[in-house]
Amino acid sequence: MPFIQNVPLSVIKSGDHKHSNNCLLIQITDICYEPPKPAKEFVSVHQFEFMDIERLQLNTDRDSPNFLQQEPNPDFDDIGIKMSQAVETIAILQKPLKPTLMLLYTVMQACVAPGQLLK
Repeated sequence: MPFIQNVPLSVIKSGDHKHSNNCLLIQITDICYEPPKPAKEFVSVHQFEFMDIERLQLNTDRDSPNFLQQEPNPDFDDIGIKMSQAVETIAILQKPLKPTLMLLYTVMQACVAPGQLLK
């Protein structure tokens, strides 16, 4: 039966997680952060690097005519999730729908919002 689980970084390092011989791993890290070497072997390990930021941000400049309005985040294109990363991640997430696969994923970011990945 397919199984998908979010596990912390420390659990990947220690290997103290549910595991099978047919298990995939997705690691998502902040930019310039090295993901840990898993303690256990996986069928495949997929690593992604991006910051957890929104495409739009709230303007908090009180002197701006657009105060408290949504506007484009100038950093998003450089450090936010790329469309190619999102498409590849969705394809990986669909693999466990086959009855013999299992997927573990860990998100190693300062501000975690796993739903952002699926937006």
